[in-house]
Amino acid sequence: KIINYFNPVNQADLLVSYLMAMEFVHDLKVTPNSARLNRLKDKPKEFFEKSSTLLQHLREHNPVDYIKWAERVETNFSEEECNHSSRNLGSLDTFRFEADIFLDEAIQLLEKRKWSDALELAEIRLPGRKKDTIAHTFWLQQDRTRLWLWQWVEAASRLGQMSEDIRLEVENLDLDIMNHQDIIQLYTKDWWSMDQLHRNFTALSERYQSIQSDLHIKAFIEIRGSLHTLYRDCIDRQSYLWNSICENSGFLPPEPLQQRQFFNNWVKPILATKKKTALLFVDALRYELGQQLVKELQTVCATLSIHNMLAELPTITAVGMNALIPVVKDSGLTPLFDKKDGIIGFQGGERQVRNPMERQKTLQDYAGTETSWISLSDFLKLTEKSMKKHVTRNLLVLTALDIDTMGESGALGFGIDYFETGIARLKTAVIRLKEKGYEEFIITADHGFLLGDESLEISRAPKLSNVERRHAFDTYRNSESLISAKLLH
Repeated sequence: KIINYFNPVNQADLLVSYLMAMEFVHDLKVTPNSARLNRLKDKPKEFFEKSSTLLQHLREHNPVDYIKWAERVETNFSEEECNHSSRNLGSLDTFRFEADIFLDEAIQLLEKRKWSDALELAEIRLPGRKKDTIAHTFWLQQDRTRLWLWQWVEAASRLGQMSEDIRLEVENLDLDIMNHQDIIQLYTKDWWSMDQLHRNFTALSERYQSIQSDLHIKAFIEIRGSLHTLYRDCIDRQSYLWNSICENSGFLPPEPLQQRQFFNNWVKPILATKKKTALLFVDALRYELGQQLVKELQTVCATLSIHNMLAELPTITAVGMNALIPVVKDSGLTPLFDKKDGIIGFQGGERQVRNPMERQKTLQDYAGTETSWISLSDFLKLTEKSMKKHVTRNLLVLTALDIDTMGESGALGFGIDYFETGIARLKTAVIRLKEKGYEEFIITADHGFLLGDESLEISRAPKLSNVERRHAFDTYRNSESLISAKLLH
């Protein structure tokens, strides 16, 4: 075969091939294990800098042509010339195989549970992190599959590291000197972040699987399962710790932490100021989602604070939502029972509080002001005209059930990222209400939830009615995964 080297196209191929080889060799941290490449190592520094400048222009402005040329040159490299570890490679990914070496190594580090090392690689390789040059992120920018896998590697590293740190911390706690407030402080200071990391990791796992890629898929599945098991073990240890504290100190925490005191502690003092107040009851807004909501509202609200209460037992909507209404009497609650469903609400003075309508009437009685009550979904659909009858009231109550539907009921038909949508909807409601003159906002939840995954074990408790739920009414019995609490309060 005769090649016409005077053909402009062939001359361009030769020039670009030379520039790529020059950049690759000078970026290496070791001497090339090839005689032909080694000859380029002795070229003056100006040759390398000029080569890299020209190639950078190609990567930025002609990525399709750059990929075509890079693949041609790479196929002419021998196996020895491509055989490097990430420690030998520099900061410029001239060829795709260089990017592959870093990704392969990151996956291997995750398999060995070397979380910090894997995280360091991810932070270096992902766009917008520790390095600014496009040369080390070019192949990610051209390949969504690899970009999403690197983002998953970062999330996996963070979750693995934090799960192990918290598990070790739990193991070293002294139960004899701990109470409810101690463990709440541990959770609200650091531990809640692990739940957020797990949600993010789960979302990125679902996203990567959605593209049905075979890239590292076997290792991906094994690492995902291993991390879910690690996280599950950590939250199980937290649960055993909490149960032990409750057995020692009682299941009812001090009054400032009691959910039944929500109206007296938080709503009543604000209503006394006569300011227009919006009260948002968000079903299953767990603590880490509350933290995310606070972050989202920082650009909207001048003063923000987040506080904690402990959900009434059992932690179900019928208990939590009704306990948020003023139904407490002499510090106690009088539950209402149904033979089929168990607790369905509470006796609130002369009223029974079991459903939204009864909650609305009872709340209005105690608030001493006209109250409007509407679901978040309906509120967001209101026109300016139809909104008027609601926003004229000094107390407006919004109820949001979608997070609970997605989380507690397992109806993740819209994907786990729907929680982000739920947060955005709450932010939109706050913005619209501020425009209508509302000055105070109280956002609360009835309970939280844990995300299920393949590590979740069922039927661990002794046979009980409704054992698939968080609670069951039965005779007193305890086991490794079951604890009994008396209805004393």
